[in-house]
Amino acid sequence: MSRISRVLVIAQAPYGLLLWESAVALARSLHRQPTLVANKQVLELGAGVGLPGLVARSLGAEVWQTDHLTGALEIARLNARANDVVGIRQFTADWTRWTDDRLYDVILGADIGAMQGSVVSIFGRNLAPDGFVLLADLGRQQSIDLLARLEHEGARFDLEIAHVEPTCGLASGALVEGYIETNHDVRVCPDPTDIPLRPKIISVLE
Repeated sequence: MSRISRVLVIAQAPYGLLLWESAVALARSLHRQPTLVANKQVLELGAGVGLPGLVARSLGAEVWQTDHLTGALEIARLNARANDVVGIRQFTADWTRWTDDRLYDVILGADIGAMQGSVVSIFGRNLAPDGFVLLADLGRQQSIDLLARLEHEGARFDLEIAHVEPTCGLASGALVEGYIETNHDVRVCPDPTDIPLRPKIISVLE
């Protein structure tokens, strides 16, 4: 796999322009298990600075990144260029006014539990038969509520805890505990001392 080696950071921007620990955990999970996304149609919801989608594309996926912030997608494009990753498609989208009808084999999301009604609707509309959703989160209540809703609606999922070193400079410096969930399979982040990605990633707070 081509290593992601650079990530841009910008100070004092909206949260969507930060590289968050959940995105790192999700990207590492893909790196460790490339068959999850290789040769598959992948949608990244709330892409932010784009690290998971960038890794998915480098592993051979056809990737669509979406975010409601055009600035986030611009940064994601810069990250792709900095890492010589080409062919990622992007579109700006409001989850409450979603119009995309494509079917995807995999839907990725890091820290996307805040609007669970819209997210669940997108899963139902855009997930291909036999596809799966792969989520990462810091264990916020809103994401626990999202999982509870999915389970109530019949989804099966597995949960695993991963530890990731802080990324955005807003935390104490201690390892951050995150959660990786799928609707039918476990996806694991490696030990935090084993860092497979050396990203050049544009985000905030360099």
